[in-house]
Amino acid sequence: MRTRCALWVLTTWGLLLLFALPTLAWVPEREAKDTPGPSATGLAGADLWVSKYSDTSDTIPGRTVKYYIPFGNRGPDVATNVVISDTLPSINGRHILTWEWDNAYTLGLTRQHATGERRTLQWRGELQPGASATLEVVLRVASDISSCLTLPNVVAIHSSVPDPNREDNQAIAYGPPIRLPELSIRKTVEGVAVPGENITYTLVYSNAGCVAAQDVSVIDRLPAQVTFVSASVPPDSLEGNTVTWRDAILDFGPGQSVTISLVARVKDEILTGTVLTNTVVITTASVENSPENNVSTVTTTVKRADMALTKACPSTALPGQEIDYVL
Repeated sequence: MRTRCALWVLTTWGLLLLFALPTLAWVPEREAKDTPGPSATGLAGADLWVSKYSDTSDTIPGRTVKYYIPFGNRGPDVATNVVISDTLPSINGRHILTWEWDNAYTLGLTRQHATGERRTLQWRGELQPGASATLEVVLRVASDISSCLTLPNVVAIHSSVPDPNREDNQAIAYGPPIRLPELSIRKTVEGVAVPGENITYTLVYSNAGCVAAQDVSVIDRLPAQVTFVSASVPPDSLEGNTVTWRDAILDFGPGQSVTISLVARVKDEILTGTVLTNTVVITTASVENSPENNVSTVTTTVKRADMALTKACPSTALPGQEIDYVL
């Protein structure tokens, strides 16, 4: 009797285990299907990325530049409360780019910054797994900044969802550089202006910028009281008292400096005390940052030459003999 009871108990438990095992094995499989798959790092979350570049090689003050900001979500989860922030560059605390336009609306992003923003641009939205897009941003360069500047521009992306890889959540774009020529000219006079004699002027012009100046001309307007004699660099034209150099310096490279010596003759009839005013200018077809040093004026006052008279005669003289005096 005891043997039959034991067999019945074992048989009953065996049947229960036989039906329960498939159920126990199936439950974890269903839970695994409901769990999001791993990202490239093997972790769940929203793997966001961002970069930035500009296709403009260089720019100048007052013009616009266009930046491109590609961004996306490698998954596996939806990225909610996505924030893209673009920190605009500043020089000595001064922000020199101003927002004018972007295509955020067409991408489903909400713009957070206002028109004319100069500090930080910001957009918000949501990114599905595998989604990517490119923001296009137009900025205007301040019109009164120095040339030869490179503008570092930092963009970043984050969301409220954990990001398994934050190394590509920020990007820096260097450019486009602001490059301009910086011309200057200076004129000096040597010696004293004396009627009927020559006077020498020295012109020094240079380009302190980082690019060549195009179509450069140097125009020297001599005073009416003198006439042109010669120049160490032959001028391209001479019209009255206007001396012009053009063809020899069409493209004036960065760091270059040229010195020209010009000789003029003061007219005989010019009165003592007359002030001779001479102005020279340098011009270029290129945009410059500081054109105020493109003009130089020098003055000199006409003086009579210092005259001295000496007289010599023989030490002795005889009556009735002619004497020769030397002046």
